[in-house]
Amino acid sequence: EKAKQAADLKSQVAAERQKVKLQIAVDKATTKLRAAAEIQASAAREKDVLKKMRADRDDTKRRLREASARMDASAKTAAKMEKVLKEMKNNVDSAVDREIGDYRKDGSEYGGSGSEDGEEEALDLPTSGPVRHALAGA
Repeated sequence: EKAKQAADLKSQVAAERQKVKLQIAVDKATTKLRAAAEIQASAAREKDVLKKMRADRDDTKRRLREASARMDASAKTAAKMEKVLKEMKNNVDSAVDREIGDYRKDGSEYGGSGSEDGEEEALDLPTSGPVRHALAGA
């Protein structure tokens, strides 16, 4: 009977050892599964961050394209305005030249006698008015 009890006890101890070994194996496997789940969750978060970064990059590219288009349009408008201003300046210059020519021909407007001898004389132009303003802007 003692031999049977000893054998039963030995069998129980072996079963307990096997049970402990299995529990340790289950704990290790559970730990590995948790670590894998954390890694997977971290990868998903990183994927979301990358997706947002790509969206931000695409948005920035779009805004840069729009700003570039606005700058191009502004440059074209500025070029057109510059052309118009040059034209206006040329028109004013021409008008001033005509007026100056008229004053030289008929110097009586400013008390002169004109310049019949071909010698240039200093013009006594007005200090205010449209002619003086045009000359100052030229």
